[in-house]
Amino acid sequence: MGVIRAKFARGMETRCWTQQEFLDSIHRALEACAAPVVRSAGQRGRFRMMAGPPLSLGYISRCEYIDFDMAEALTAAALGARLRPCLPSGVTLLWLRRLPAQALGIKAAVRGFTYRVGGAFSPARVAAFRAAPTWPWVRKKPGGERILDLKKSVARLEAFPDELWMDIVVREEGTPKPTEVLAAVFTVAEDAMHEWVMERIAMRFAPEFRPGHGTGS
Repeated sequence: MGVIRAKFARGMETRCWTQQEFLDSIHRALEACAAPVVRSAGQRGRFRMMAGPPLSLGYISRCEYIDFDMAEALTAAALGARLRPCLPSGVTLLWLRRLPAQALGIKAAVRGFTYRVGGAFSPARVAAFRAAPTWPWVRKKPGGERILDLKKSVARLEAFPDELWMDIVVREEGTPKPTEVLAAVFTVAEDAMHEWVMERIAMRFAPEFRPGHGTGS
């Protein structure tokens, strides 16, 4: 019966939640409101829903997306009226809308993110980053190392008196985390970042429609 996309905000109460804990909270809300969402394995199975890129521990967000595979032709407004009263504290439903049949899935469509970090950051370091032709960062993992050029991935870095904003582009060779940008540009140890409030402000998507079907929004 089609797909309805929901956009949620996650507040301070959910900062310590994993992605699975967030999805479990949505599953319980769907159960509580008897939402007509397809289940993966009969009447007792998990609801069929596809979430966007997971939010890191310690972050809050204004833009967590989930696609619901609907079992009935319920309108987005009717689903929202059922779901909102059943959501836990710290999770807010911002909007829902039905997707056209040709729309891309969330993970396939994501092209970038905007983040806000609360704190005082050096404008001189921001200026140095902007002026540099390249800014290599070595990502270390158990399987080896990968060098990312942050100049290709960080489309915007802007410091204000009490916060920093950054736009990060999704790239096939690797997408830096905000903590990696902070470590690389401001030489801040990750342990020193835990008290900062990091917020995912926006996700940017590719056009929803396939070529010949419009431009999407």
